[in-house]
Amino acid sequence: MKCTNHRIHPSVLKLPKSATFNADDVLAWLKYNKDRLPLLRKLAHKTPRVDGAMAEFKNVQGYITMINHYLRHGDWISDFFGENQERKTHWKTIA
Repeated sequence: MKCTNHRIHPSVLKLPKSATFNADDVLAWLKYNKDRLPLLRKLAHKTPRVDGAMAEFKNVQGYITMINHYLRHGDWISDFFGENQERKTHWKTIA
């Protein structure tokens, strides 16, 4: 995926391809989750209700918001990362 969006923070664009949070990988996570939203929305509003569908829909919406925050500001704010939020963020205190 190509990084041509001018709204991506310079610190994100400077990261090498091998970095965990490089722009190409994060943009791929964003696309994957945006592609999931229509189906999740449909399941969340289906009658009869599908157990957990609304929670998953809201979870993905929140994750997309956090990815967009990272791309604009350069600060990862989620406790998880990856295409399906499958990896846990290990926080470090920098003082």
